Amino acid sequence: MVEAYINGAGQVYDYRIVSGPTDQETRSQVENLLLYSVFEPARFFGQPVRGLAVLSFSGVSVHG
Repeated sequence: MVEAYINGAGQVYDYRIVSGPTDQETRSQVENLLLYSVFEPARFFGQPVRGLAVLSFSGVSVHG
């Protein structure tokens, strides 16, 4: 489970692995996934603001 911190443009600017493996290979895979992900930002009075997305991964394997 990962907490991804999203800016007003919908891009991840930081993340934290809440549970699951935290080895360097896993961290690298998570970083690569989040680097290219774009989310719908949170809104406050109709204006985009920073927010938090909680992501859960299960049985994901990336081969390159």
